[in-house]
Amino acid sequence: MGCSESRNETRETRNEFASVVKAMQELYDKGFKEEDLMKILNKSAEPLFRASDLNNDGTLDSIEVWHLVRECFLVQQETLSRFVKDSGADGKTVRMVRNSYKPLLRDAHLVAQRMIKEMDGNADGLIQLEEFQNNWIRVCQQIILQQHVAPSKEAPRRPFSARQAFVL
Repeated sequence: MGCSESRNETRETRNEFASVVKAMQELYDKGFKEEDLMKILNKSAEPLFRASDLNNDGTLDSIEVWHLVRECFLVQQETLSRFVKDSGADGKTVRMVRNSYKPLLRDAHLVAQRMIKEMDGNADGLIQLEEFQNNWIRVCQQIILQQHVAPSKEAPRRPFSARQAFVL
């Protein structure tokens, strides 16, 4: 796979997760219901899996899971930074929010390892679609979205550290 193909497929993963984040933000804006969140996460599982399966072999390996985690954090970084900026924060605050994701991005491989451990039901080191679908909601809530954008009227929360990702 060429570099430009990899970038395009990684962009597809980012776009899939960005649609999840957008749908979640709309939930926050109109009043959050947990069952609505579950529907969004459940609906996103297969398209996100397919977008993350960079070599189209029907499984996610450690590199593909790392790409997925990294893209999820990048989308959250962009979304939260834009939210803070649109809320009238100064440039310094926006940079602080963006920089708060640096440890997450640096340690994305640790979060990916945790995701594989949590999702890999048959212990083959790969995540099949069924394993992903069966575990996406739980793992996404525990590991990926734990530090998601705060509701509109609250101050933004700081992202969790990679160490916190290991605590269930």
